[in-house]
Amino acid sequence: HAPIVTADKLDFVAKPGQKVSLSGSAKDPDGNKLVEKWWIPAFSCTYKEGIAEGLTVSSETGWNTEFTIPADAKAGDKFVINLEVRDDATRPMTRFAQYVITVS
Repeated sequence: HAPIVTADKLDFVAKPGQKVSLSGSAKDPDGNKLVEKWWIPAFSCTYKEGIAEGLTVSSETGWNTEFTIPADAKAGDKFVINLEVRDDATRPMTRFAQYVITVS
């Protein structure tokens, strides 16, 4: 079975320069070990006309990370950050939580 990924909050509103704390958790119904990874799908962000390459989170592993809104972000820009969780089963399965931050 696939991991079950949860997050207390998936949608955020933040100002340019603001740091946003993200957290998630997961359980595996089969008791398999889980591997978590935070990443930003640049093609899903609207910042700089959808070119958000080079953006990073404070930690790419673990259940918590932070993202700082670029100072030049404009109201309405959206940033998408994924928490990817994969189990270590014989046939690994992956699930995601997707966080969206809208600039105010």
